[in-house]
Amino acid sequence: MFYLHGGGWMAGDRSQIHEQLEVRRLLDAGLTVVTVGYRYLRECERDTPDFPLASVHDDIATAYQNVIADADRIGFDSGKVIACGASAGGYSALWLALRDSPVKPAAAVVCKAQVTIDPRLVLGWHPNWTYGSNAAGFRSIFLSPAQEWSRFNGSLDGLESRFDEHCPTRLLSIDDPPVILFYPQVNMPERGSRPDDPVHSAAHGLIIKERAESIGFDQCHVKMLGASWTANARGQFTDHVLSVAEKLSG
Repeated sequence: MFYLHGGGWMAGDRSQIHEQLEVRRLLDAGLTVVTVGYRYLRECERDTPDFPLASVHDDIATAYQNVIADADRIGFDSGKVIACGASAGGYSALWLALRDSPVKPAAAVVCKAQVTIDPRLVLGWHPNWTYGSNAAGFRSIFLSPAQEWSRFNGSLDGLESRFDEHCPTRLLSIDDPPVILFYPQVNMPERGSRPDDPVHSAAHGLIIKERAESIGFDQCHVKMLGASWTANARGQFTDHVLSVAEKLSG
């Protein structure tokens, strides 16, 4: 398993895996668990100021390639890797599994993950969505968050090629590996609703599910865990990772 931590690409570290998964259970089941760090967006602005998320993803792709190159030594089966992550880490785990590359995980299992930073896909679901402008290079100490968001929304047409390269929903194709997305909500969200936490809404799962159905991809699964997630989130996430690992080994 190859795990990526969350934190909006602005915070967090590798130790967060223990907040999301029961790592000892994974190890006892025979999985090799790797979790890696990556530069935050503010550090990537020097390399790709027009789209810092590109450098975050470069870091992740390089780390994954290094792990695969060293697979025999660390006990990794390069043909059965599960990409995992939570929130922004889940977004990037999906990106890793869906990008156009000969070196890809065999599946992605993510929780509370976003699937795009293109607000046009999300605002119809949640008009209070204000996420992603910093990933696209619109952070400025001279602007308020509202001004940054306004500039971002006014520049979307010029970001199409970047969205094509770095948004999981755009990357999804018929030949991709299975993807499983988990969300803690009890009920599916309604279009036009304003949840307290739109960043982690199951609407993101529905957005990529709609894309999957439009291209005939039947290996995109969105699950609502509700009360069982609240009672035992780490255990639930771990259970599903182990289930996928068993299917890959079968």
